[in-house]
Amino acid sequence: MSEFFKSNPMALRHCLLYKFLQKNAIEQVYSVFCMVIGYDVIKKEDFYSYSNQFDRGVFDINDDRGSITDMRDVLRSDKYALRACILYESLKYELTERVYKTLWPKSNSLAHKSNPIFSIYNYFCKVIGDDVMDYREFEFWFYRFLNGDFDLNYVRDKDKKTYELMDMPVVVMKNIVEYLDIFDRMKLAKTSQSLQTFVEDTKLLHHTLKLNISPYMATISFSSSVCIKYIREGKDCVKNYKKRETLIQNVSYWKQAFLDFKHFLKNPKLHLNTFFIESDVDNENVFDDLEDTLKFTHFLSVKNVFLVGHSWELLAKILPVLKPGYLKTINIDSHNPNVDSMEKVFETKQWKQAKYFKMDGACFIWPLRNLYHFKEVTIRLEKLSLEDVREMKEVLFNSSDFEKCSMAFSREIDMSVCEQEFGNLYHSPAPNSTDYFKIKVEDHHFEVTRRKR
Repeated sequence: MSEFFKSNPMALRHCLLYKFLQKNAIEQVYSVFCMVIGYDVIKKEDFYSYSNQFDRGVFDINDDRGSITDMRDVLRSDKYALRACILYESLKYELTERVYKTLWPKSNSLAHKSNPIFSIYNYFCKVIGDDVMDYREFEFWFYRFLNGDFDLNYVRDKDKKTYELMDMPVVVMKNIVEYLDIFDRMKLAKTSQSLQTFVEDTKLLHHTLKLNISPYMATISFSSSVCIKYIREGKDCVKNYKKRETLIQNVSYWKQAFLDFKHFLKNPKLHLNTFFIESDVDNENVFDDLEDTLKFTHFLSVKNVFLVGHSWELLAKILPVLKPGYLKTINIDSHNPNVDSMEKVFETKQWKQAKYFKMDGACFIWPLRNLYHFKEVTIRLEKLSLEDVREMKEVLFNSSDFEKCSMAFSREIDMSVCEQEFGNLYHSPAPNSTDYFKIKVEDHHFEVTRRKR
């Protein structure tokens, strides 16, 4: 590559000006510049000389027009200068790729890890000006240089059809996009407005999204391998993602986590199999912020919700934002039941239309009739009364949907209560069906299961 710049001194000078405009430390700039274009292209003293020249507002010492107020105008007004700058960026990208693959040979390329071309374009515009070139033009030249075509004078045929991803049949595009995870979709959406619209209109299926909040840290997990950490650092937050740490000043760790969490959930096409939230804090401000985070104009399409925490307020704040009917399973693990919160929950459509409920930690202290619409229930109770058994027998045993009820008790069960209703057989026929209910009673456990004959 060094031979190209040796034979194109004007392109070299444009690249030098481009680096000068980035306002980085001169020693570092020279070292990186030589790594990109070649160590034998420009001497260090000449590099410093050009830097001083540009600093005085002079691009060409033979030009009689005097100093230039804004040195960016030199590049803005010359399409060949802009192409030279893009060439430099493509060479730097290629170098970065080589270094990355050398250090991490078993990893995927840098290009797969992020959306570098669009980021490079944004930086290019930041240095020279937002209106110097549109993204498609930049992308054309970037990939041309990346493929080894360095002719800055190439005349592009604007009338020639350039096929793009969006030219694919809609069915093919949908098949491609549906297999992309949440991160790859976000990258794809950044490449163009049309792709952003297409991505937003395509259903996104994701298996598990987990939010964990502790007194000193919050985490967002998308799978076993993808996790973002938000660490409390006084009044600031340290965000850790893919081994990169970012300090976010004057923002609490949970607020930053909620901000990112909202960004992931705002897509109305997102469908989650499992939505897991765990909180080890008992702070009303945290729960209020979480409630605000989950406020959308659409319901969240979640099949299974798992909530673990000190406070039952979590369920009361989260359940109303989930899509009624789509939600199938409610699983809660908490040791501090809140009577008022659960009374509100019992009235929601989400609760009434869910099919499975499991509760760990605390005992269920509310009337059992709030559970009789579920297909399957697993709970803890203090004790089993004769009234409870009679009500279950009357309601559940006449339900065509009921499948299983499992109850663990703090106190030992009075066997006479069950024998009084079921006798010694512990079987009961299901009305209008060949099925039957099998009743299993132990010292601290009571279970009813629908069975086929």
